[in-house]
Amino acid sequence: MKKILVAVVTVFTFTFVSAQEETQPQEFGFLQKDIFVEGNIGFSGSKNTDSDVTGDIGERKYNTFNFTPKVGYFVTDELAVGIRLNLGNSKSEYTQFGSPNVVNETKVNSYGGGLFARYYFLELGKRFKTYSELGVSYSSIKSEISESGNPILNSDREIKSFNAGLDLGIQYFVTSRMAINFALSNVLNFNSSTSKEKIAQTESKSTGFYSNLNSFTNFFDTPTFGLTYKL
Repeated sequence: MKKILVAVVTVFTFTFVSAQEETQPQEFGFLQKDIFVEGNIGFSGSKNTDSDVTGDIGERKYNTFNFTPKVGYFVTDELAVGIRLNLGNSKSEYTQFGSPNVVNETKVNSYGGGLFARYYFLELGKRFKTYSELGVSYSSIKSEISESGNPILNSDREIKSFNAGLDLGIQYFVTSRMAINFALSNVLNFNSSTSKEKIAQTESKSTGFYSNLNSFTNFFDTPTFGLTYKL
């Protein structure tokens, strides 16, 4: 619901601004040698209570945030290449009610960077532009898990990860230079990672490929929203 509200407010705000600023016909979209900067933001949060016949027995909280700034250069009218950064964090917490309460907490922080190639393949009128984007990135992730009163279950893990993914997106140009961006991330994804557990002194490696086709059935649960500005 938060994402739906953000999307609606953003669209109406910039549509109003463009209506006030535009006094003559303008061209929307990109041309060869154009440069753009972009910032996509994704966030979500939830809070749920577990119950049984005796009443409430626990509470779950989850919050996540990620920010992906990008800079791109158009080598043709339809194809752009560029660099990007990935920043994110999340926190999940489960409280088991009792005397005393038992709290399980997981914190994850990540950062990284990579390269991308974006191809614009369809125009829906003058202002809507759709694209596919192939990207590769390297990231470092730190995960901390703790449980109150039971330190033996604590975990401090560091993950180094390589990703290659395919995204789909659509942009709405509110002015000739500024567009609102909606993107479905990792519709197809390959991941290879190495995980090191500092407390237990263990190491593991994993490689996997998956498709996030669920994005199309739960549109407002999965995408990122942002702004694109043509320099």
